[in-house]
Amino acid sequence: MINQIRSITQEKAVRLLTLAFFCIMLILLFTSSTTTDEGDSLMHYLYAKYAFRYPSHFFNQWAKPVYVLIMAPVAQLGFTAVQLLNIIFTCINFYLVYRIASQASIAKPWMASLIYAAMPLTVTVSFSGLTEPMFACATLLSIFLLQKKRVYASLILFSFLPFIRSEGLLVCAVIFLYLLVIEKYDLIPILLAGHVFYSFAGYIVHHDLMWVFNKLSYATLSSAYGSGRWGHFFNVMPEITGVVVKYLLWAGVSYGFILLLRAFRKKINETEQQELWLMYGIFISVFAGHIIFWALGIFNSMGLIRPIAGITPLMAIIALRGIQYFTAPIQQFRAGLYVQYLLLVAVLIFPFTSNVYAYKWKRDFELKADQKAQLQLVKYIKQYYPNHSQHTMYHVLPWVSIQLKQDWFDPNRHIHINDAFTRNQFKKGELFIWDDWFAVVEGNAPLEAVRKDGRFKEVISYEEKDYWGNTRKTVLFEFVGAE
Repeated sequence: MINQIRSITQEKAVRLLTLAFFCIMLILLFTSSTTTDEGDSLMHYLYAKYAFRYPSHFFNQWAKPVYVLIMAPVAQLGFTAVQLLNIIFTCINFYLVYRIASQASIAKPWMASLIYAAMPLTVTVSFSGLTEPMFACATLLSIFLLQKKRVYASLILFSFLPFIRSEGLLVCAVIFLYLLVIEKYDLIPILLAGHVFYSFAGYIVHHDLMWVFNKLSYATLSSAYGSGRWGHFFNVMPEITGVVVKYLLWAGVSYGFILLLRAFRKKINETEQQELWLMYGIFISVFAGHIIFWALGIFNSMGLIRPIAGITPLMAIIALRGIQYFTAPIQQFRAGLYVQYLLLVAVLIFPFTSNVYAYKWKRDFELKADQKAQLQLVKYIKQYYPNHSQHTMYHVLPWVSIQLKQDWFDPNRHIHINDAFTRNQFKKGELFIWDDWFAVVEGNAPLEAVRKDGRFKEVISYEEKDYWGNTRKTVLFEFVGAE
């Protein structure tokens, strides 16, 4: 009876904490100007916004079909509405972390929710149009359904994860192995449900039943962004989890190895088996996957930390295991409880310290420097080129398209820089916007090369210093033709 009362009390407390977390995130949403990311965050929004005008977006493997399907109606209300839905996903994750940890018989499961909320990456990615919050939510819901023995619903949802983020393929591989281990061979075909559905649904657009594989934008054993060190993701872990959680996570992973050894000896129950595969297995597969992709320079990996946001809820649960594993020798004493609470307090306080990885308003909750420069340029265009909407503009800047209310996908309004130079299709009087990242990396157009091309007149440029003191530059050119 006492345990039941404690469980009910914890449930109510977590619901209140979820509501409080939502309110805090809502305040941040309306007091900040961040889009988190200047590229993919905005591009995912644009794909969703214009999906009803271009139905092929619902079957675009880069944009992710399930993401577009869910976000398209919301995106009609603007980018802030998309941010709000991602915040809602994060708050659902906050609650599901508690429920999953509770189902796994982990003591004090409410701590896992607070650990998740305290992770820097959890908060910053929530203010974006990125796919990670939705992916994390769908993954958690799939796990929770499996814990509750809603097996068919769970496996069907797992099967659609690759159509929210490509890491879903790694998750499905783990679930495939899990079903093999528990000898549920008859359930394995269900993991194909998502691919079968979209293969046929997208045939009308792609005329290819294998488009779900053939159109994978990351299916390449190379990367335009190069490669990095094997230790990269370990080195940037404080930016993902915070310093305290980083160590708790690795302590929790140590507990996972103990579970693995017990599994080999067949001294593991069903609940522990699920924890081993559904939490540790999924975390390790996705985390290790990104380490390998970046180190080998494959699958167009950029070594970004934000994709890890898809598994930060699982990392929070593992970190809670780390707290308990770390304090196990003294848990029978009252001091053990005090140490656990002190560790939790350290987790919650860390993001607000003066540490280099702590939150910084200018860095994390304001527009990036290049976006600020682009805003100034947009004001200039509106003032001095009032008929800009009647001409094609050339750039690789989704933020500019959003601010000008420009249909990114309409070739009469916007054309990618690289395509323009390749086709040599500039017309007199048309505008070309250069920036120091997208134009160079995505558009293959270095500034000096454009300046040396006698067909362009440099109109005006804007510069802004970013948080680290680097100068971000945006330049407006007008095509005047050959002299």
